[in-house]
Amino acid sequence: MFSKASNFQLNSPQFNNVVTNSVQNRPLGLKKLLEYSIVAAAHDSSARWPPPQCHPGTRTDVITSLIKWGRGKAEPGKAVAWVKGPAGVGKSAIAQSVADSLAGILGGSFFFSRPNRRDDPTRFFTTLSGQLATRFPDSGYGDIVGQSILRDPTIVEKALADQFRHLFVNPLRQLRESNEVFPSKVIIIDGLDECSDERCQTEIIRIIVEPVRTGTTPFRWLILNRLEPHIIAAFADPSASEITHQIGLVISSELNPQIRLLFTDKLIEVRIKKDIENSWPAAEDITTLVNLSAGLFAHSHALVLFIDDPSSEGPQHQLRIVLGLADRIKLATEKHPLVALDFFYDILVLKRIPEAKRVSIWLMLLAHKLLSNPNTQRPALTVGNVLAKTVDQVHDLCRSLHSVMILDSDLNFKFYHASFMDFLESEDRSKSERFWTGSAVKLLFNDVRSLLTKTAVTYDNDHRKFFPQPPISWSASGPLKTPPQAIYHALLHAFFKAVELMSMADNADIQIQALQEFDFQKFTLEGGQVLANKRSDLVYEKLRKAGVIRPLWVRNFVAQCRSLFSIGLEDRHRYYSLGLSRKEILLVINGSQAGYFKMRPFSYSDDDLYAATGRGLLQQPSVLSLLSLNSEMETTLSNASSYLFGGALLALVGLVAYDRLPVILKELTNKTEEAKTTIGRTLSTAAPTMPLTRAQVTEMYPEGTWQRTAYDDYVRVLLDEELIFPCIYATKGFKADNQVYVFIDSDDLSDPRHIRALASGLADYLPKARSLGPNTSLVLLAKQNPNPRTVDEYQNLFWKLLDGCAKIDKKPWPADIPTTIDDAKWCFCFGGEPFFTVIQTPAHQQRRTRYAKGVTIVFQPKWIFDILFSSDAKRASALSKVRALLAKYDPIPVSPDLKNYGEPDSREFQQYFLMDENVPATTPYKKLSASTELEH
Repeated sequence: MFSKASNFQLNSPQFNNVVTNSVQNRPLGLKKLLEYSIVAAAHDSSARWPPPQCHPGTRTDVITSLIKWGRGKAEPGKAVAWVKGPAGVGKSAIAQSVADSLAGILGGSFFFSRPNRRDDPTRFFTTLSGQLATRFPDSGYGDIVGQSILRDPTIVEKALADQFRHLFVNPLRQLRESNEVFPSKVIIIDGLDECSDERCQTEIIRIIVEPVRTGTTPFRWLILNRLEPHIIAAFADPSASEITHQIGLVISSELNPQIRLLFTDKLIEVRIKKDIENSWPAAEDITTLVNLSAGLFAHSHALVLFIDDPSSEGPQHQLRIVLGLADRIKLATEKHPLVALDFFYDILVLKRIPEAKRVSIWLMLLAHKLLSNPNTQRPALTVGNVLAKTVDQVHDLCRSLHSVMILDSDLNFKFYHASFMDFLESEDRSKSERFWTGSAVKLLFNDVRSLLTKTAVTYDNDHRKFFPQPPISWSASGPLKTPPQAIYHALLHAFFKAVELMSMADNADIQIQALQEFDFQKFTLEGGQVLANKRSDLVYEKLRKAGVIRPLWVRNFVAQCRSLFSIGLEDRHRYYSLGLSRKEILLVINGSQAGYFKMRPFSYSDDDLYAATGRGLLQQPSVLSLLSLNSEMETTLSNASSYLFGGALLALVGLVAYDRLPVILKELTNKTEEAKTTIGRTLSTAAPTMPLTRAQVTEMYPEGTWQRTAYDDYVRVLLDEELIFPCIYATKGFKADNQVYVFIDSDDLSDPRHIRALASGLADYLPKARSLGPNTSLVLLAKQNPNPRTVDEYQNLFWKLLDGCAKIDKKPWPADIPTTIDDAKWCFCFGGEPFFTVIQTPAHQQRRTRYAKGVTIVFQPKWIFDILFSSDAKRASALSKVRALLAKYDPIPVSPDLKNYGEPDSREFQQYFLMDENVPATTPYKKLSASTELEH
């Protein structure tokens, strides 16, 4: 029942105070907790394998000190240990070694990594809480946390301090109150400086320190990070410094003996593996390598990987190249601590990339930087498809970066050290080799734009829905299989990321032309999309310069919301038309979130914006996900959608204040019935859906969609060569492409949405009807109902549909057509034009000519009969052909209601809806309405 539940409070008694549900419900809460965790951040995660570790005999003093501290044998009154030092001195290796040594008392660990996208602060405490719950299943901690999340699923999305209170402080207090003691555990946080938000870095320190001071948590926290000023300031605060055991790591020649040991042991392993003579490497070469490392273990590790490159000419050749670097470093004018490492990255990594691969590697690194996040599955596969690279091509590119990264078996890009990406992103350090350049961004933009342009729509028979299908250059099977939708979503993100970084000053005309020609409706192949973009203002400015975006205004929206609900609302959204001509979409921006929705063929009136962002949005899974609706909320919205501005107002209210949806929905539940009778709506004749030609139907709706099913069933009847459909002129009209089609999503013909759809379709159809051909008609096709109504019910709904159209018809009823329905010369009129109309329903069983799997209504302008019956002979011939086929087609005799128009005993309305038996059809109306408002 609550499988989609999110962001709401569960107060049902069946979940509260029922002990027997605890075990059953706990996994549900923990499952949500783990969904908001970064599993790869743990010290024993396969994503980090093989993890960086201190080589035996190195950093023993620091490791020993931290092990004693962790066990409470050193500095017992200081429950926080802080290891600080510059990049490359081995902090992560120390953290890993300590984690392995303290495995028995380790509560959890989080290894931040910016290049490997383990840097989301909002998933930091959720990750640690999930580790505690799974590592200590018998403690009762997991039960409490799981139940808390079930009661309030928003815990995992709250601010950091609130997360910590709900996931740590409150559960541990409940354990104490029930006389259960959670044992003291060590929690290790490595690379705090690589957390994506500096403010969150200091906030995490503050949150951890406070309960340590008050004794409300039993943990000992080990934190390792670079020497960042804001972190140093946070630990300098007396509230933190008094309880912190500090260890400083420095770049020093005193580490040379340890680095020598590392080189000696590692190169001996290489020598044995490659069967090289025992004299290799020479002692003086080891000394040179030690000096090159300049006290940085990260540099030592990178040099070993370079020497042992399996794709090189051999370790001896590689060592000679490294030794040749020493003289160049001596001549360098830069004297900063990372100069040797920078020379290595520049000379021995980047300069050795073959020219033919250089641009592709730049684009691969750039795409990884822009697209990867902690939740990206198989990022290498995603990046490969965004760049149209095959699996072999991506592996080949990664081999050129062997000494700084690998592509692991789970298709993750794994960087050995953050300093490599730091180097590439620093203009001062990487200079000409900096990959973050305008040319690379433009190349990426062009690649992404091309792939989106080629993206089509495919129908998924298993899930009975259609989905976007971008070109796939690299597909994987089994557990590595990635759905095309994931590639499509990556392309959407990459497009706007590239626009954000692109300079409009360089080759501006080319980029502007590309944006102006791009079909932005490619963003709506799944209907609506909701994407996160923290730099939406910058993106908007770039698009504005290109002339492809303009603001739209929704008048009186906030006032209408306030009048409907007893809560104050502020419209924080901005609305835009994005794209040119028929390639445009509706863009809705709210802070860091942007929604992209189909606009054409909507005009820009208030009503059309409501329709575009209302009923359509309520049907989009991405929007429902944004609103965090559960099934009951969706039902409430659906029940009210026909009355509250066609559902559009309600959807916009949700977008404006989705954090307050429970409050809104509570009021809405009480007001839905009232809304049916008190909320009026004047329907505009602007078409929410234009009539589609045969080609447009088959292009827009792939096989398997309900629209295509309704259309195909209709066509199948017309083209049946064995049982010929009696109305041969309808068949001729179809074959000559004289017909157009309007679709409605249910067989409730009284629905104001469907009345508007038909009226709009007729209004659009009439001016061009004569140009379509002599056998033209407009065909209304409804979604098939698995539980059809009765014939009488369909007859009643049919007349409500015609009456509703008459209400919003802006043109007067033709003077020569009587308005009384029970008149020999009455016929249905719309837009000043007389029509003959015929309805088919799934309830008709005996009268096969009036049977269809889904409700089908055909509207024929009466002037086509002037052509067919232009003479008495033609009239007699046409009627003879039709009625001869009719006698063969229907199992029952021809209806006596089928008479010639205008004859005294003829009533045309009876021919519109023939009953399933030979009894006269009726109508509940004497006259159709002439007002401009629909009944409520």
